[in-house]
Amino acid sequence: MLLRSMHPSGRRLTASRVGQATLAAVLCAAALTFRAAPVSAQNAPQTLASVTVNLAWNRDGVSLKDGRLSLTNDLGYRIVLEQAYIVNLSVELIPCHEWSGKLNGGIGTWIQALLFGRSAHAGHSLFGSPSKLQNSVAESLLGSAPMTLGKIDAPDVEYCSLHYLIGRAWAVTKALPSMPDLLNLSLFLSGQFSPPGKGEAQAFLIKSSEASGRILTMVQGDGQGGDRNLPKPAKIVVTRRISGLFDGIDFSNPVSAETARAVLQNLVTGSTVTAGTR
Repeated sequence: MLLRSMHPSGRRLTASRVGQATLAAVLCAAALTFRAAPVSAQNAPQTLASVTVNLAWNRDGVSLKDGRLSLTNDLGYRIVLEQAYIVNLSVELIPCHEWSGKLNGGIGTWIQALLFGRSAHAGHSLFGSPSKLQNSVAESLLGSAPMTLGKIDAPDVEYCSLHYLIGRAWAVTKALPSMPDLLNLSLFLSGQFSPPGKGEAQAFLIKSSEASGRILTMVQGDGQGGDRNLPKPAKIVVTRRISGLFDGIDFSNPVSAETARAVLQNLVTGSTVTAGTR
């Protein structure tokens, strides 16, 4: 398995579902036929590579004490998180050269937008992928230990990036807390904020059921890119940065769906992916 540098893309595609079901069904059938077309022996993956995927938190610039997480955003608001959860949905290795016809980043993504609306993201496979790990797991931002999300037995081809996706919890989601109730939620944050200066602390609650994903460039553990063989067996670590979680959030405005959407985007956009040995 090789690692090659590439620029990430985090564009989200949206479309109305109304009146488009028939068109989407026709396009799905066409896309499936396209994906099933034979690939040449030169491009077809011949072997599998075992990749362990871990999740970790970057807490530089934040304080975790007595079960509370404290930070200051770029607007000067001081935030204390008392409860903070996300729901991890999937990760997917993205080949440098799609041997399956680049369906996932093109017409497949557009069809998904038609079918599922604004939660569709570029790089998130519509029809499944052998390089995808789908494992719905709730996770606390207050937890300290890295978490193993699972293992991917992926085709042994060149991978440049990884798609990381947060999505809503459902009945089989693992590690759901007894409180708060995360069912049908992708994000839950509660705590207090204090305005810049000497303003009094005020309670806030931010929650969302939307999905949010991002294609992240992979680098080796030493920070270097380029066409180099990955160690085998490989370990990939997706590290989420907490210090920028509330950047751009002005708490003088009422908390809304846009607030939650911005927080989710901050989280996935501030994530990094490193690859090394287990």
